[in-house]
Amino acid sequence: MSEQEKGLSTGRDQNFTPADYEYLALMDLLGVSVSKHLLDEHFTLIWANEYYYEFTGWPKEEYEATFHNRPDLYYQNDPKEWQELTDAVLSALSKHEKGYKLLSRFRRKSGDYLWVQFSAQFADEYINGYQVAYSVLTNVNEIVQMQKEQSVTYESLPGF
Repeated sequence: MSEQEKGLSTGRDQNFTPADYEYLALMDLLGVSVSKHLLDEHFTLIWANEYYYEFTGWPKEEYEATFHNRPDLYYQNDPKEWQELTDAVLSALSKHEKGYKLLSRFRRKSGDYLWVQFSAQFADEYINGYQVAYSVLTNVNEIVQMQKEQSVTYESLPGF
């Protein structure tokens, strides 16, 4: 959590507006990863909330030093997942859609994978000539695991 966010959550910083407080309180309540990216060749990370880093398993400073806010570097050991994500973004952009959704595996620092739902919205905002996208990552690992277990159970029943 940034010093600004810490100050806001403790009420110590008077530079925050009620809207700032409401925003951070909502982020805490949702418990989901929210991030802002450039739609460049790296999908460069501009900003992320603390849950983004919790999803990755990397502390913010270590993530930034290791991957330089470049998701393409984060996915360098997962080319299939990177290609799925890239295809989803480019497909949505080529069809002039407002965003995309994607169910995908996501590797954490530990090497373990989580199933996550990417939901992204393309903004009318541009930075250095690149359009911006806001993304939400939701952990759907338990749901996917349950569906897989049910599928195995049904497949073992006669008549299915």
